[in-house]
Amino acid sequence: MTIRGKTAWTIVILLFISLAINSFVGGYILSRERLYRPFEERANFGVMRGLPKEIRNDIRKSFRDHRVELRANRRALHEARTELYAILRAETFDRSAYDATAGEIRKLLGEMAVVAEKIIGDTVETIPFSVRSEIKVPPLPHPDKKKKQK
Repeated sequence: MTIRGKTAWTIVILLFISLAINSFVGGYILSRERLYRPFEERANFGVMRGLPKEIRNDIRKSFRDHRVELRANRRALHEARTELYAILRAETFDRSAYDATAGEIRKLLGEMAVVAEKIIGDTVETIPFSVRSEIKVPPLPHPDKKKKQK
């Protein structure tokens, strides 16, 4: 059965309108989604989950102020991890080099944690009690309900 005439043109026009509306709505939804977040905003996300929005925004601003220091530490951490993987891929495994590099990674992670804790502590210290009283302990994620990695 073939549809012809005004009915066919009406259906074609309605389909194009539907396509345009769906594209607009889909684009709007995707534009609201943040596909990339800088490292400084992802750092300490577990801690920040329980904080009110006002405190989170102030902490993000503080992280931006320390961006250079955090990025330098992140680069050093990346280099240490690259070295660690090179040791793991080597034909002969050098346990002492592995231990030294793993220790360096622990040291760098500790330094990053100290900076992050200082930023959070300094920021929360300036927030009034009325806002701080809204801080909640974030729930422990269920181990079986982790997001699937792509």
